[in-house]
Amino acid sequence: MLAFRMLLVIMILLNLSCSKETTVSDLSDRYPEEFKQQVQLSHGQTHYEWLGDGSNGETVVLIHGVSGPMKSWDATTSRLRKHGFRVLRYDLYGRGYSDRIDSQYDLNLYISQLNELVRHLQISRFHLVGSSMGAIVASHYAQTYPKEVASIALIGPAGFPIEVPFLAKFRDIPVIGDLVFSLFGRAIIYRQNVKYFLDPEPFAAFLQFFSDQLKVKGTDPAMLRTMRSVPVQNYESGYKALNALGIPTLVIWGREDQTFPYSFYTKIKSQITHAKMVTVDDAAHLPHLEKPEETNRALIEFVQSF
Repeated sequence: MLAFRMLLVIMILLNLSCSKETTVSDLSDRYPEEFKQQVQLSHGQTHYEWLGDGSNGETVVLIHGVSGPMKSWDATTSRLRKHGFRVLRYDLYGRGYSDRIDSQYDLNLYISQLNELVRHLQISRFHLVGSSMGAIVASHYAQTYPKEVASIALIGPAGFPIEVPFLAKFRDIPVIGDLVFSLFGRAIIYRQNVKYFLDPEPFAAFLQFFSDQLKVKGTDPAMLRTMRSVPVQNYESGYKALNALGIPTLVIWGREDQTFPYSFYTKIKSQITHAKMVTVDDAAHLPHLEKPEETNRALIEFVQSF
């Protein structure tokens, strides 16, 4: 497994460093099966999948993490649909098939994107599920529009201080951070995402799609501006504010998470005192991909309890 991990990383890093930038159209030409629906919102085109027309089931909205894309919800989307739920997933700006835009990529942008999207689809009340940074977006959305959120589930939530790769430490320095990220950004992001899995080998196809979306022009600055503007390592006060709303909350965490370690489990439990806590064994940062049966079972039981 270690040899495969090293070989996979080396191959992709060489590919990322040598490859030219592409466009969203190039990505959709290469992976036409991944392209779903698109709508023009106030800041740009948003790529999404809405599986709900003609269904009376509860609506679940899925928000991916800092580097995306919405493809990471494949297993969750299919299982939720089998259980009669209406499902919405989408690519945050700067990821997947959504536009790369000239913006700060802060929480206000992501809240606006989701708010405009649910209004476009005429969705008035729903269950929010966020993975990693998506947990911060979900939490902040619930605080902004509490009457719209029936419940909230946080999977491997970001928002805690962690150790970052050496080169990533330069990201907040003006000019220098931009230069470092323009040269090594894709490699840094890809390497970090390989660590999202205990064993990346079964997810080689996903990682290839992930690496190809990183090549779309504008992705590097989108990631950099997000890391500078969103409190990915400092959102504990936000979780305390979410707790005060009393919205039913589920927290799912992979016991082997190397990105936001499982040790933060007790901290978030003290911040969201009414939260139901679920541990997924033999899973790292993306338990909904590595252990979909266990993760989806906990998620479905939680939503069905209302």
